[in-house]
Amino acid sequence: MNLSIYGQRKSQKGSLCSMAWPSLIWINNPTNFLHSLPYMITTEVDQPVHIVVVGAGPAGATFAMLLVQFFREKDREVKVTVYESRVIKEGNHYRWRNENDEPRNKRRRQVITLQNSVLELLPDILNAKINESQNIEKNVWKNSINIPIMEYEDMALKLIQEEPFNEMITISPQKMEPEIFKLAATPKCDLLVFADGSSSVAFNHPGIHKCSFGHTDYALGVPYHVSQPNSTEEATRLQNLNVAITVGQTRYLMNSLRSERGYINIRLNSEEFKLVNQGDTLDDIESRASGNEQLQSLCQVIMDGLSLFGIDPTHTQSIDKFPIQMHYASCRYYQSGNYANAPICLIGNAAMSVHFWPGRGANSGIKSAYALA
Repeated sequence: MNLSIYGQRKSQKGSLCSMAWPSLIWINNPTNFLHSLPYMITTEVDQPVHIVVVGAGPAGATFAMLLVQFFREKDREVKVTVYESRVIKEGNHYRWRNENDEPRNKRRRQVITLQNSVLELLPDILNAKINESQNIEKNVWKNSINIPIMEYEDMALKLIQEEPFNEMITISPQKMEPEIFKLAATPKCDLLVFADGSSSVAFNHPGIHKCSFGHTDYALGVPYHVSQPNSTEEATRLQNLNVAITVGQTRYLMNSLRSERGYINIRLNSEEFKLVNQGDTLDDIESRASGNEQLQSLCQVIMDGLSLFGIDPTHTQSIDKFPIQMHYASCRYYQSGNYANAPICLIGNAAMSVHFWPGRGANSGIKSAYALA
């Protein structure tokens, strides 16, 4: 689990003091994190700490809720402003934009696995909501749950707009542009936290750099949805088979909910990757494959994957394609000049983007949110 912190010592009363932290912090035990934290909050008891969070995905929203929970436990007040451009106001509440909105937002369709040890770190209310949900499945992988990432994002966004969180959390439905970045990180903001993924706007900061591990992997994501549910016994049998097949080879990865709704990841080489357009359906690829041996071969790879897990091609949806560029954030810079003095932290994929194959991405992001909160 990974966290990046950048800052500069300040001496003013009522501000958050920090020391320069020149490189990535690797946190193995969140409970020991406070003992190594290079700054402390020095605001007066009757003054709220103001924290700006960029991104309301799993890491950002979880961090905001944990802050409120922890501060309330200490009878303290925190003011949290969450910047998120992918939401739209409907009535009195925000919801995630979708492909029918303008501007469009393509929701993520993966089913993720959250370890029980990570669930225990979640805000109490969120943990309870997840366990009450009908859209989870327990112990597909040992000591964990499977949950569609959209379900997690919807729950978290809804909760931060309800009591007790909405008393201290404000949503700003805009993108954190570099110019806003400069204004938001004024001395009125005690901490600026970036949880906006691997393309974080934090990398516009002249002292924060994205460092690559030097290798790019490629993958297709094939979502599917079977309308007729399986019996409990059949679903368990299929999931056991899915797990065995997934760990038995390195080309295909399946994660699903009761084998009815899921996502098959297919690893590609760079040449195969170029053959697919974002949003293609299987019919689109097949229609272009006539006379093209490479596309015909790729079609067979996709069909083999579906057959391996017993998925009828008619149950598939439009295909996602994505490069997997593993990176980490590194900094050798003291904040100065036009960028204001508030310390900057990166959590989740903004701090470090890991390969999804081992199933560590969401878990690492939530752990880093807990550690910082």
